[in-house]
Amino acid sequence: RDHVQSLVQAKLDSIGSGVQVIFVNLKDIVWPRQVNDAFSAFFTASQEAKTKTSQASTKAQSLLNQTAGGMARTLASVLQDENTPENEKERLWSQVSGEARTRIADAEAYRTQVVESARSAADYFQRLLPEYKQRPELVIQNLYVEALQEALSNIDEKWLMQYSDTKKRRELRIQLNRNNRNRQSQSPPGQGP
Repeated sequence: RDHVQSLVQAKLDSIGSGVQVIFVNLKDIVWPRQVNDAFSAFFTASQEAKTKTSQASTKAQSLLNQTAGGMARTLASVLQDENTPENEKERLWSQVSGEARTRIADAEAYRTQVVESARSAADYFQRLLPEYKQRPELVIQNLYVEALQEALSNIDEKWLMQYSDTKKRRELRIQLNRNNRNRQSQSPPGQGP
């Protein structure tokens, strides 16, 4: 309406009419038939754009709430501000809920697990140190045996061979999947192992 008013006033001024347009009231907007499809497409696209924008805004808010709860927007703005003190960031993180709270709790639990595991290993090696200083070969041999026991504890079949100092050549033959035929013969017809 404002655009039409300014166009009409400009035309009247250009011909020196002395008429001033005060108000324009558009009752019907009729465009030429030749551009009818283009106008319809424009209005349809305009409505779809508004709908999509509204849906995107709703989805964004939903994801923010799901991810960090009601504190999401506040937290996002604080994290983007480099001048925010660390204690303020920590305070806001502690108020976060939703999926972010779950991930923070998981991370804290993992951190605790790693720290305790490292402490446990350090304590073990501290207790082992005096014995290692007295008999290093024996301690290394015991650590090797413990590692082998742990590694081999879940293996079905084991073959251990130690070579002696003699120069005799040994040969080891292993039949792999030797029970495969037995399994196939025991399977019901039409079913594999």
